[in-house]
Amino acid sequence: MTARLPATHYPTRTATVAELDAVTLVANRLDRASDRGLDETTVSQAVPPGRLDLEQAMQADAQAQLGLPRTATPWQRKRRRTLRAPALRLGIAIDHSPSMHDMLDAAMGAAWVVEAAAARARQARSTVALATFDTSAHLIESGSTTHVPTLETAEPGAVNHSGALPEVLDLLRARLELDHYPDDSRLLVIISDSVLQSPQRAAHAIQELHAAGVRLLWISIDEEAPGYLPDGVATLTADAQSLLEALPGAVTDALATAYGPGGYQ
Repeated sequence: MTARLPATHYPTRTATVAELDAVTLVANRLDRASDRGLDETTVSQAVPPGRLDLEQAMQADAQAQLGLPRTATPWQRKRRRTLRAPALRLGIAIDHSPSMHDMLDAAMGAAWVVEAAAARARQARSTVALATFDTSAHLIESGSTTHVPTLETAEPGAVNHSGALPEVLDLLRARLELDHYPDDSRLLVIISDSVLQSPQRAAHAIQELHAAGVRLLWISIDEEAPGYLPDGVATLTADAQSLLEALPGAVTDALATAYGPGGYQ
């Protein structure tokens, strides 16, 4: 179970047709990404069922005729099991500062698509938490598969700013219990225009998570990824039009390649 921390209830809007279609697509992608195929082993045994190994059968007969202890295993059986990717623990932090005024609805819509898809996926084991940050950090109350939370937008020039990135990362870390499940696929995504009040403080918080084995993805809005990000943090540039596809795509790619070359390590 995930940690029970207070979450903020936001007003909602009905999901668009494009968002609902994206939920179905992403749920299928999560299921495919979680499927690592079959592991097949051969089990040798002294009695049926199974396929008869003639050489072992002859050895069993010889042991019986000589009165020796029976060590031959003339029956071979295939044992198969489905391999699954590690469970996904995913947190998405959305910059709620005035400079993100025109991007909030697109960012929230894309994040909701991932959350709703994780709930719908039948095979993928996923836990998703959403949060916002400006001068403070807030978890978003979630759970609807038809309605998207809406964030009130502050006009550019308002006094609130995006100084609480370290706090929102701490909230997501606790909500998802990232320190308790080191073998899960742990990913935190930050959606921001990279205009932060205290970039070095943010970089230190990100470096601490990265050192703990948590993968991070920074989605920079209409700007190059900030130079203060530690090495090893994956980056992506998006705008309002591309974010609905870019965020879910990055998440499913990260899950599919969690332990392979090119993944968000």
